[in-house]
Amino acid sequence: MPSRTRRVARRGLARHLVLTYVALALLVAGLLSWLSVWSVGKLEAHLQRIDMGMAVERVRGDFLAGIDPGRPNRFFHGDPGGEAFPAWLRPLAPGFHKIEREGRVWHVMVDDLNGQRYMLLRDYTEYERNQSTSHWTVVSGLAGGLVLACVLGTLATRRMLRPLARLA
Repeated sequence: MPSRTRRVARRGLARHLVLTYVALALLVAGLLSWLSVWSVGKLEAHLQRIDMGMAVERVRGDFLAGIDPGRPNRFFHGDPGGEAFPAWLRPLAPGFHKIEREGRVWHVMVDDLNGQRYMLLRDYTEYERNQSTSHWTVVSGLAGGLVLACVLGTLATRRMLRPLARLA
């Protein structure tokens, strides 16, 4: 086999090995990144429901005991769909809601008790921005991992193919 043919075959094998290494790295890193973001999102939503549920019960208990809840424009009560609620909150069903409005992110817990509706709002805009930064960090880590996989794949392939070339 001529020298040129061996070099072309070696480059083809090297390219194939590097691409396989990078593809496996992309698959594993992508799967782990997606799983991480998904599980954090699910856990966050679950914990928000629990926290907001306890908070609306506490604030409602204070209100019903005659204690001022001290949350103007954040705690509402009245007949479901009534005028006591801002128009943008009236259609909400009981439960936890995440609403984007006028550049703000609101977590809203709606709870009905004895024919009355109670709503508690929390501004989570800053938290959501931090979470977005966290997601971009994961994406950057994935990109950095792929670059590292390419470099390591190239180095490993060269090291592996060098003895094969000598044998040939």
